Amino acid sequence: MSTNIEVKFFFNENYDPNEIFSQLLRTISDWDSIVDPWQYFCVEEYEPFNYIQNIPKKIPSYKKIDTIINQYDGLHHRYSASIPFNCWRFNNYSAEEGYLILDLRSWGPTFHTLKVGDLRLEGSASLTISTPGPFCALLSTDSVSKIVNHYVEENLDKITQLFFLIVESLSPNSIKVFVDSGLFLPFNTHFAYYKDDLSIITDIKLIKDIWDGNLPQYESIASLKEYNSNVHDYCFHTWREEEQRKKIWYKISSALQNSKKDTKKNILNKVIKSEIFDFYKMKNGICILDYPYFFNNFLDNFYIWVMEEFNIA
Repeated sequence: MSTNIEVKFFFNENYDPNEIFSQLLRTISDWDSIVDPWQYFCVEEYEPFNYIQNIPKKIPSYKKIDTIINQYDGLHHRYSASIPFNCWRFNNYSAEEGYLILDLRSWGPTFHTLKVGDLRLEGSASLTISTPGPFCALLSTDSVSKIVNHYVEENLDKITQLFFLIVESLSPNSIKVFVDSGLFLPFNTHFAYYKDDLSIITDIKLIKDIWDGNLPQYESIASLKEYNSNVHDYCFHTWREEEQRKKIWYKISSALQNSKKDTKKNILNKVIKSEIFDFYKMKNGICILDYPYFFNNFLDNFYIWVMEEFNIA
């Protein structure tokens, strides 16, 4: 089973899937790492499920895609398209110029709720990259690793630039970056953007809901009030060792019960002033990551800190 990078975008409940897809098309098209036009454009509907549009060939301009999606209301549809971008690939620890495919998807709330799952986990749009390998640093300190990690850092800078462009053009409530070897829960995030305090609070409440078993579309997970390694390994990500998963469960369980009851909020300002976390301050909101090799780490400590500091859940 392949492992993908999944970038999830979260907007208000009354979001317009057509507008989101259109803006993402334009923004990504302007990214200086793109090497070819869009291709494999599809429009799907759920009831009955079928492909209304399926254009595998290259599309010279995103404006043609805009014209097509404006024929649909978007609420009951999912749009997708793919585009290649350049990055460093590795062959026996030797960096080579290459490319990866970026798959863009956006869906209406009716389509996604019926077909996939909870929008609080899945978001309103996503980017998929087929492998995290070129974005993961080597952990050893030998000379070969240092050379490889130099190019890994360039790849990370490249996609971080794309995240910044999307924040500036679409102003989502949040962006969370995952590797799909775990459920799309906040504490499995490698990189996160939050527009404001409310966006962070929404994710903390989501964590509380899954602890209480209040995610009906993920019934197989059940409540997380008690840890069950046979059921919950995917919840806490298979990149973590079993002992690490248990430790995260314990820390979050404790944090949900023992917050400092600070109801003044100002979470973003307090994150910045704490100097605990690496961040980029945006015009609106902040990006949080473990710089520079953020795919080598998770942001669970950030969410645990927020739960301990503020009376949210």
